[in-house]
Amino acid sequence: MRHWVAAVVLMLLLGSACATSSGTAPYVLDTQPRSVEYPPEAKRLGLEGTVDMKVMLGEDGAVKSIAFVHPAGHGFDEAASDYVRRTKYAPARMPDGRAVPAEFRVKIKFSP
Repeated sequence: MRHWVAAVVLMLLLGSACATSSGTAPYVLDTQPRSVEYPPEAKRLGLEGTVDMKVMLGEDGAVKSIAFVHPAGHGFDEAASDYVRRTKYAPARMPDGRAVPAEFRVKIKFSP
């Protein structure tokens, strides 16, 4: 029996607070790792893929938008964006502690 895995890599790119050395970048608040659902169609066909997304967080740490840099199709994009939207984030902060919007990249690799 095959075991299906999805690896998640968060790559910080363009966060407003990240431009300063004493500000803080957004980070994941979830203490329990969540699993990414492997798309049933892709699993049935034995497919793998990597989804690369730009994620925009608001000042409250909520996901405001997701843009696909490299979509993978076959249900991978939907599974990846669902995972990102279910994850809880702390907002980026300026050195004075003020929360600011931030943008970062997320790559999720689906492989058997």
